[in-house]
Amino acid sequence: MPKISQDRRNRQAAHIRAAAERCFARTGFHGTSMGQIIAEAGMSSSTVYHYYPEGKQSLIRAVSAARINPLLTQIDSLASQPVLPSVQIVFVDAMHTLGLRNDAQPDDLTERETIDLYARLAVNAWTELPRDPQIRDMIVGNYASIRSSLTDLIRRWQNAGMISTKLSAKQIGALIQNSAFGLIVEQVVTGHSDIPAAGQTLEELLK
Repeated sequence: MPKISQDRRNRQAAHIRAAAERCFARTGFHGTSMGQIIAEAGMSSSTVYHYYPEGKQSLIRAVSAARINPLLTQIDSLASQPVLPSVQIVFVDAMHTLGLRNDAQPDDLTERETIDLYARLAVNAWTELPRDPQIRDMIVGNYASIRSSLTDLIRRWQNAGMISTKLSAKQIGALIQNSAFGLIVEQVVTGHSDIPAAGQTLEELLK
C-alpha cells in the first residue's frame, strides 16, 4: 500500500478541521457531535479519529489554534518591519487575519457567512475557558503573547512620533486589544462590524 504524503495528510487534517469549524459555528462546541463533523467532512470515522484522536476536544483545540496563530505571527512580523504601517492599517489587517472583513455589511453571501463563522468560533472558544484547561491555557497564553507583541509595536509607533506618548504602551495595547474583541462580539450580536471605521477612530484617538 503506497504511503500517504505529508502534504496529503496536511490537506486531509485541514479538511476535517474546516468541517468542524462549520459545525461549531452553526451549533456551538457542545451542541456539535462527532457524528455531525464526520458527516460534514464526508470521511470515515476512522480517518477523522486518526487525525484527531481525542475527537471533538482535539478539534476544538485545533480550530482555536488555527484562528489565533496567524495573528501572532503577523504582529511579530509587523513589530520588526523597518517601515511602520499606520495604526489603522495594522488594526484592519489584524481583523482580516481573524476572519473579519472590511465591509460593514458585505454584499456577498459567502463572505457574510465567513465573517459570521469566524466571529462565532471566537465566542465559542471563550465559552470553553471554564470547561477545558488546555484551551484556557492556550487562550490565556495567546492573549498575553498578543499583548506583548502589540506593546512592542506601540513603543515603536511612539518612538517614531506616529502616536501619542501621553498613555503608556500597555494602556494603548489594552485599548486596541479590547476594541478588537469588541468588534468580534459586535459581529456576533448585530451581524456586522465596520472595521475600517474602528481603525480610523483608534488612530485619531491616539494622535
